[in-house]
Amino acid sequence: MNKLLRYAMLSLLAVLCGTSYAAQEASFDFTSVDNLKTYGVTNPPTENGTGVDFVAFTNQGVSFSTVNGSTPTKYYRSSPDTGDGVITLRVYKDGKLTLSVDGKITSIEFAGNDLQEFTANNGTYSPSAKTTASKATWIGSSASVTLTASKAVQIRTLTVKYAKEGEEPADQKVRLYKKATSVEAGKSYLIVGDKEGTLQMAELFTGSYGRLKAVNATVKGEYITTTDADNEFTFESVTGGYAIKQSDGKYLYAAYDSKNNKYYNTFNFSEAPTSGNVFTVTSNAGGTFTITNTLSNYDILYSATNSNFEGNKDKEGEVFPFLYEFYKEETYTPEITISGEQEFYGSTTVTISPSTAGNHIYYTLDGTEPEECDIPLIYTEPFTISESCTVKAWEEETELKAEMTFTKLEYSVLGIADFKKLEKKAVACLDLTNAKVLYSWKSNNNNVMVFVRDESGEALELYYSTKALDWIPDAGQTLMGTIIMAYDEYNETPEAVVCKDTNADEIIAVDGEAAEPVECSIADVPSHICDLVLLKGLTPEKESYTSGSGDDTFTAYNYYVKENEETFIPIFNNFHIAAYEDETDGAEGKGNVIGGYLFNMDPSKKYDVKGISSRGTINKQKVNEIFIIEVTESEDTGIADIKAAKGLNDSRLFNLAGQQVSKNYKGVVIMNGKKLINK
Repeated sequence: MNKLLRYAMLSLLAVLCGTSYAAQEASFDFTSVDNLKTYGVTNPPTENGTGVDFVAFTNQGVSFSTVNGSTPTKYYRSSPDTGDGVITLRVYKDGKLTLSVDGKITSIEFAGNDLQEFTANNGTYSPSAKTTASKATWIGSSASVTLTASKAVQIRTLTVKYAKEGEEPADQKVRLYKKATSVEAGKSYLIVGDKEGTLQMAELFTGSYGRLKAVNATVKGEYITTTDADNEFTFESVTGGYAIKQSDGKYLYAAYDSKNNKYYNTFNFSEAPTSGNVFTVTSNAGGTFTITNTLSNYDILYSATNSNFEGNKDKEGEVFPFLYEFYKEETYTPEITISGEQEFYGSTTVTISPSTAGNHIYYTLDGTEPEECDIPLIYTEPFTISESCTVKAWEEETELKAEMTFTKLEYSVLGIADFKKLEKKAVACLDLTNAKVLYSWKSNNNNVMVFVRDESGEALELYYSTKALDWIPDAGQTLMGTIIMAYDEYNETPEAVVCKDTNADEIIAVDGEAAEPVECSIADVPSHICDLVLLKGLTPEKESYTSGSGDDTFTAYNYYVKENEETFIPIFNNFHIAAYEDETDGAEGKGNVIGGYLFNMDPSKKYDVKGISSRGTINKQKVNEIFIIEVTESEDTGIADIKAAKGLNDSRLFNLAGQQVSKNYKGVVIMNGKKLINK
């Protein structure tokens, strides 16, 4: 298959083999009478409310032609009563405007009104989000572009970037900006936000008021790069702080909303504002800046959700911006770049950047040359690879090439003992073959705790959210297989947490009997962190403390079991088992604790405690503790002395779970701390 046919199939564009192009840029301003004379108009409209018909012309290597719609395309000067008295190129309903070059058009930038009414016959046409779009961009690669109007469209200016046939690519200028740590009067800066690792910079605002739109920045190493200074803001020294000026000479300022008795959180723009244009600038920890308007007291904040900057104060979901100061301008030779983790575990994301925005990239993953491949892949967005490969890329417009080899690394396969020796955040393939699930629990917030013990007797907690890993094995199951997780610690408790490559696809859970606990003394508990343990024959004790603040203070309790006055350990109902929950006299769990199994444990008796050995904090001290699963009276206390209930001072009855029952309850009950048979 020849190249012409191949690329006709891929992009529906006829591309000749072996052609190279040089980057060109042509700008057109239809508001200028003098400019219109160079565009073939002998008598441009000089009176408001008048117009003249458009004449096809060629200028700066770009040819313009039209097909008339409901009204002939014309240059029209509006009346101040219905517009601003400015000349615009107007294409009316069903009219068509065609731009063509000797080469390939790669982008067109429009400024005007109602640009959302245009549709393009090829490429990607993107008007701004406003209802009456004042800006629009076309991106693609074509010798000609035809735009059709669904109703009247006004064009003030447009800039065409194209690749001219028959010449080598020319060197281009690039402006470099580096992250600022302070602000200096007279210097120029980009205002930048961070959207999940993607830097976005504030764009030049062309209207009179609104929010600054954020657009993706081009990042090269530690720098942000641009091909022009359009999006720069200069900080000028004024009394009380700084004035912030756009590249078009207009200043940002705050205006008052008299209807709602507050300042607007949008910005106003003027070449000579009389008030509201003074800002103070303070650097923050982490590299951001607090830029505060001294009149409204609003900060300039970045919203990743809306991809814009506005004036506000402590608004949820908005953050302080970074500033990148102009560093230097460099000449560079256009190139396409491939980026991603060259050595990776699991998977990595590959990004291919064209030499010029809008140029077409074709690539392969099998080592073949894209321009020689019958059906190469078309690059449209970053993609993920999960195997070793060589990515080769080729740019259609310039025939530039790039390649990068990616190598997949294998995680170490570790049992629990070796997994717990990893550095924090280190990732490995955790081998859970024949590991027993000791206990599993999910909180109301969908956080999961799974405790497992492998064949070596080592135990570990798996901690994650079901949003990250939708898998909850049951207590008693035996796990078979491996899972990729990262090592971490919480309150000195070892745990496995999810990472980008975590999934449970390689794990099989087999039903079985409940795990046997490790019977140990309190002194042995620290040797069994995360394990299921059984402590027998211990005496209960509770310790009161005041919780809450102000009118919401209430009495709460810490619970302990002890071997003697010197040896004790806290027990905690971390898994919110209903039988052991405290009962309170306050609404929504607030108020003095008045009951519950743990509250009513008899200090004259012995108890066996089964639960997970863990670490926690009591009175700001790190302590060993037991997350209880089951608490029962020790067998050696027996019920040999059970007798009928007679003459008791406290007639309240409780079942063996510590729950108060009525006098009609039949069976073994507790009254005044003694076991009785209620008949």
